[in-house]
This record gives sequence, C-alpha cells and structure tokens, in this order.
Amino acid sequence: MTMSFARSIVVLVALAMTVSPAAATDLATLQQDYVDQQYGMFLHFNMGTFTNMEWTDPNGDPNLFNPVALDTDQWASTAKAAGMNYGVLTTKHHDGFALWDTDQSMYDIADPACSWYSNQSSPYYHHDVVQLFADSFRDEGLGVGFYYSIWDRSNGIDGTLSSAAATAYVKAEIHHLLTNYGFIEVLWTDGWGWQSGYSYVNFSEVYNYIKAISPDTLLLENNGMGTLQYTDVVGHEQHLPPPDNTLPAETYPTLRADSQWFYKTYDADSFKPASDMGQYIRDANASNATCLLNIGPDRNGLIQTSAVQRLMEIKDNLDNPPEPRVGNVALYKTATQSSTWPSYPANLAVDGFKGDFAHTYWDDYFPWWMVDLGEMKSIAEIDLFNRDGYGGRLRDITIEILAEDGETVVYTSPLLNPGNVLGGGVFDYANGPNPITLLLDGDGVVGQYVRVSRTPEWGYWNDSTGNKYLLTLAEVEVYRTFIPGDADGDGMVDATDAQILADYWGEADATWEMGDFDGNGVIGPGDAAVLAANWGHGTSEAHPTGVPEPATFVLLCSALVVFAAQRPERARVS
Repeated sequence: MTMSFARSIVVLVALAMTVSPAAATDLATLQQDYVDQQYGMFLHFNMGTFTNMEWTDPNGDPNLFNPVALDTDQWASTAKAAGMNYGVLTTKHHDGFALWDTDQSMYDIADPACSWYSNQSSPYYHHDVVQLFADSFRDEGLGVGFYYSIWDRSNGIDGTLSSAAATAYVKAEIHHLLTNYGFIEVLWTDGWGWQSGYSYVNFSEVYNYIKAISPDTLLLENNGMGTLQYTDVVGHEQHLPPPDNTLPAETYPTLRADSQWFYKTYDADSFKPASDMGQYIRDANASNATCLLNIGPDRNGLIQTSAVQRLMEIKDNLDNPPEPRVGNVALYKTATQSSTWPSYPANLAVDGFKGDFAHTYWDDYFPWWMVDLGEMKSIAEIDLFNRDGYGGRLRDITIEILAEDGETVVYTSPLLNPGNVLGGGVFDYANGPNPITLLLDGDGVVGQYVRVSRTPEWGYWNDSTGNKYLLTLAEVEVYRTFIPGDADGDGMVDATDAQILADYWGEADATWEMGDFDGNGVIGPGDAAVLAANWGHGTSEAHPTGVPEPATFVLLCSALVVFAAQRPERARVS
C-alpha cells in the first residue's frame, strides 16, 4: 500500500523486464511430487472470515480484519497432527484485500484503517500474515502454497483497467509472493479463466513470468476444465476426479457440512463426517490426486476446537480404515440426468462421497437421474442421500427399476417423502447422513437401471423455499440381493456363477463375488455344495436358460470336484 495506484503501473512495466531465468526441475517430476503429498490444508482466511460472506463486497472496511488471537503456529501444528503435508493460504480473495503490505494497492492489512496491523499498541503491529503462515508451516516441515485471486474487484482487475495494466498488476503481486517468502510449491489461482479471462490478464505472459522467477513453483489454475490446459495440476472443486484419472490432480472439498469456504458464525460446528472424509481422501489418492481439505479459521485467527477434533477423527479413520460395506453395485457406474447444473454432473451421485452432489437445472420441471448398473442385478435396497440442508429437493420422489433395454419398467416405488413429510432434518449431514431407504422384499427386483425422479406438483414451483423442482442427489447406493450361490448378483444361480466359482477355485481372501458362499474366505468344496443346493434359484419365464438339463448339472458338479482334487494346496484358510 506504499505506492499510488497509477505510479505502481509504471513500476510494474519496468519490473517485467528485469527477470533472470533459472534452472527448473522436470515438470512431470514436480507434478508427481505434488500429488504424492496426498493430503494438505486449504486455509480460507481473509475478509470473508469477518463478514459471513463467501464473496465479500469490494472496498470494504479494512478495520474489519481483526483476528485478535491469530496463531499460525496452531494452524501448522494442527495440520501436522492431522497427517497433512502442506498448506495453502488465501493471500487475496475476489474482493482484493491482501494479507501482506502490497505495493500495488491501499486495500491491504497495512491500510492505516486496519488497526490490527497499524496500531503500535497492537500485538500484531506490522505483522505480515503471509510471512507468519509460511514460517509456521515450514517450521513443522510442511510445504507452502499461496492462493491468489486474479479477479480483483477493488483494484480494477475486473475490466476497469486495460489488459496490459491488469496483466502488469498481477505480475507485480505475484513477484512479491514468489520472491519474499522462500520457495512456494504451488501458486493457486482463481477467478481467472472463469471470470477475468485468459486474454484480459494475459495467461502466457503471466505463466512464463512465474516460471522465470520461480521455475519449480507449480500453477494450479482453478478453471474446472478437467485438463492440463492453463494449469500444471488439474483441479477438482468439491468433487473427486474420475476413478481412472492419470493426470496430476488435486481435489479440494470443505470440512464444513454446507460446503462453504470461509468461517461463518452460523453452523460453525457443523462438519462432514470423519468416515466420509477419510474415504474421500483414500479415493482421491487412488485416483492420482492429492486432497486439499479446506478449513476456515475463525475470527480470532484460530482453527476452532471442534474443527481440530474432527480433523483428528479423520486422521484416525485414515490410520484405521473401516471395513467397507460391500454390495453397492452403483458405485462408479455410468449415470445420466435430465439436465445438469454447471459443474454438478450425474456421476457425482455415484462417486462414493456424500459431500458433493448431482444437480439438475432450475428450469427442468420433470427432473430425473438414472444409473446403469452395467448388467442385470437383483436389487434388495436403494438408499438416496440428499444435499445437506436442502431436504425439499428430495421430496415427492419415485424410484423405478428398468430392464436391460433401459425402457421397460419392471418396478415402480410408491411416492417417497410426499410433501416433504420427513423434513430437512432427515438429511442432517453433519450428524451422519440419513438416507431415504427403499427396501425390496424377498429376493429383490432384477433390473439394470435405477431411475430417481420427482413428481410434478405445480403449486410447489413458487414456494418460498426456493427449491422449485431441483433434484439434488449427494449419493445413490444400490445394494444387491445376496442369494446363496449367486456370485454375479443377477438374481439367478446358474452356469455363470459356476464359471465364477471355477475361475477362483482355491483362492484365499475371497469375497462373495468370487464365489465364497460359505463365508470361510476360501473358494472350495463348501461353496460348490452351496451352489449345487441352490441351482436354478431365481429362474423364470424371462430367463428360461437358467436351469440346465440334469445331465449338464451332474457333469458341471463333477468337474468342480475333480478341479478341487487337482489343486488341494490352494484350498486353505489364510
């Protein structure tokens, strides 16, 4: 804030011509090293902390920034204890307030109006928050990264300045961030591609400048594109990358149950369940992504006690992963929906994480969502999990099961949650997600597709909740029927199941899907006996080939017995 705005632009142009090149580590190595960190802390701490707003209004009162007990050492020690390996701080958000004394603007902590920084009687007199953060995290052996919003609504990076001036302004602030606080692993930019644009703030010029002054610093540009265009690391905001992802990636969910970024005085102790977050981090790492979990320090400048406790619970879940519930045949399957709210596709309801959600569009009067299980399955249970706090969007629901052609309806549920009789509380995610559960009697219903739809209710369109006809699904879980002998879960005990049994004969650490029908962990004669005892179960006119001729059945069972005799050394209990 020590320079006039107009004069700063002149200095910036000169600055852009005084960069000396430096040697760089191979980009692929840097990318993999970053991903291999696996788990970090995202710290949204800025003016939004003190305004209860995600996007604070520009040109606010700097004196609002007043973290009277700021302790970045506590942030770092908490991250370390939680098993994290790096941290990223919001040095400047979209309103433009800088957490350091920037030469480019008056709107920063060094503004005379910010008594927290400027008053000599303050214990934080002339304390640079960015420096405190970097020092604290390095002291704990943690990596350091900076979030920096390109879009700046207080300082003209919103179309007010010319493109050249805006680009020069951004380069000058980045120069300060990357040359005054030691090595910065990642510069995490936002509000660029999706707001300011890569032409207005010239991407090539800024990117090349970053690599010139700090060649081993990675750029993560939060553009939602899902590719390495305009970024060194692919970002996934509030959702997991695809399970088969091979690109260097980072996913960044929030700890808060309502998925907001900054601390809020309301619902301050409402967090996502430790079990869900633990599984989310494992799934991220398995998809070649590191997980940057967002924490919003409070107005005192501390990570609140309840948040620390939840982080420790997540650490315990990571150290002691629970046995997964088996049989969810919808997980990672192909999903579609009638319309899509941008960035909330159908697959988010089958990604194994209840903190993100599939979302239809606002003008879709007949919304539906559907998953393809890949093959016919015998379905025993369907669980619907809704977005936290929006119970009205999972009212008047119908579930249908369709045959393999995707058109023939073989089952239609009664109307579920009519008129929202369950209320929003049934989806109180912070205290553990409570689903709407549909249980199917007997051996279940055989089908390949599950469709969830909302029943039109015209009087509801203008209701004051604002939910309209939006359908939001945090997760849809479909559990198969476990019929003795039915390894493939299609509701029939037949030759396909016998083939599965033969393929895995003698295997230890076996599962039901491998043919372990007697539950002893090994595929062997006991499982063959279960198969034989239940042969033909579930067959009907729709599947007449399920029951073989008696002679075929005898030969098949004899073959299994002979096969077992030839491989006795593999029939063991681990």
